[in-house]
Amino acid sequence: MRLFTYYPNPSNQQDTRVGIFKDASQKEWIALSEVDPNLPATLLEIIATPSWMKRAKEIQAQANLSWKPVDGIAFAPVIPKPEKIVCMGLNYADHAKEGGHARPDYPSFFMRVPSSLLGHEQPYEKPERLLLSAPELHPALSVWGTLSTLHHCKIPRD
Repeated sequence: MRLFTYYPNPSNQQDTRVGIFKDASQKEWIALSEVDPNLPATLLEIIATPSWMKRAKEIQAQANLSWKPVDGIAFAPVIPKPEKIVCMGLNYADHAKEGGHARPDYPSFFMRVPSSLLGHEQPYEKPERLLLSAPELHPALSVWGTLSTLHHCKIPRD
């Protein structure tokens, strides 16, 4: 099951909805709220509640739905306004090599701000006053609960 967040009206990026792809080809989709208006409006609420996830799966299995082609959809960030975004950097050998670095013994972590997130296939616009920009994808863990302890995490001092 593949869920996503999208903008029903791309000119209003404050309003997001949740969609579901018909299958793994990701060529057809439907808005969950069109099928079941009782479903929560955010992906975070849906994935946090097992009964809502079950309902989304039931919707995907329905044969009589009016699936739409994916062309022209304006994807939003998966979780548009997460509380925290913790990213891991230089932990992949290819990425480290690309940057001219040796593979680190331990991954490095850094934070991102929600305004730095983009939806799939959405354009990146470099601010005019920014001198250097290196847009790239970072695997990120969106933490909506409390992160109290990282167990067995060794961070090199240098």
